[in-house]
Amino acid sequence: MLHNAATLPRIIVFTILFIVASATSDPFAHAASVYKVSGNGNTLYLGGTLHLLSANDYPLPVAYQTAYSQSDIVTFETDMSAINSPLFVQKMVSQMSYRDGASLRQRVSPATFSRLTEHLASRNMNIQDIEHFKPALMSITLSMLELRALGLTNEGVDAHFFTKATRDKKAISWLETPDEQLDALAQMGGSNEDEFINYSLDEIGGLPTVLQALKSQWRAGDLEAMRRDTIAAFKNDYPQIYESVLAARNQNWLPALSEYMDTPDVEFVLVGTLHLAGKDGLLSLLEKEGFVVDKLVIHE
Repeated sequence: MLHNAATLPRIIVFTILFIVASATSDPFAHAASVYKVSGNGNTLYLGGTLHLLSANDYPLPVAYQTAYSQSDIVTFETDMSAINSPLFVQKMVSQMSYRDGASLRQRVSPATFSRLTEHLASRNMNIQDIEHFKPALMSITLSMLELRALGLTNEGVDAHFFTKATRDKKAISWLETPDEQLDALAQMGGSNEDEFINYSLDEIGGLPTVLQALKSQWRAGDLEAMRRDTIAAFKNDYPQIYESVLAARNQNWLPALSEYMDTPDVEFVLVGTLHLAGKDGLLSLLEKEGFVVDKLVIHE
């Protein structure tokens, strides 16, 4: 399931689902959030994704196509066909909703519920239709509404390459099951529903002003800025969510990536870009395993 300045919305970034990388000073080089990992005589590529894009974001940076062309297998966070199925959507809504008549109205203050109601009404949604959503699903809903209002209606990087790999009959794999990804997302919101909803609403208000910078960082690649402006603050503000949604999943994926480096097949692994950055990021973890990580820079 994917995100700048110090005001970058952190909750919304995580519910949009994880974005970032590191810049080059060569004005004739075309950088992107794509990395080449080498070791044991073998190679894999790691590409950071945005999960929703606008039409203007295409074509993607050249490095993505280069990594795809040189790969034998394309690996995603999870089974893309499964998570796009109506059955999975139903399961997500069920798992991330209150049961037995309970609702968010009972978990937040009247002032917060009124604020949420007014915001949804401004987006032509009736709170009564979704007040059974838990904070995590409500935050995702708020994010998706805002992104679509801002014109991000096209498929993201992962969906683009899933469609392409399927058409090209390229081998496809994934790092976690849809249920594992759903469990991670369901952790968001914690026990302080009131604070979480207010924080989400606060950050949505700043999303239009940071969106262009966000996409520019993803396209050029700036891991250090993402670590500084997004990951460090999120880890400090929401350590449990940071651990379950980001750090723990990176650790869970590391053995699979290490195994890929034992085979001659070249994998192109696409994950939300925030999974790449910081000391808990996949790039740092792979370097600690002894692999060489280089940014894939295309010179023209």
